[in-house]
Amino acid sequence: MDSKILKALGIDPALIFIFLLILIVILFVLYVNVTMKYNRLKSSYTTFMRGKDGKTLEEKYYELDKVIRTKLQYEKKPRI
Repeated sequence: MDSKILKALGIDPALIFIFLLILIVILFVLYVNVTMKYNRLKSSYTTFMRGKDGKTLEEKYYELDKVIRTKLQYEKKPRI
């Protein structure tokens, strides 16, 4: 593979090949690192969303909404 451009610059094609292999290895290591961080974040997110007693936040908000509505209905009733 004789390239006039590479010959004019004085770059050996084998060096480009080695550089690309090193770059691929570095990118693979970074990919594994990011994937591991994502999995840790995902597991802590699901733990957070479950709450202390295993209920989801949506269920807690629903229960809180029921309590607030009950309290408001009780306050609206005329007192004797």
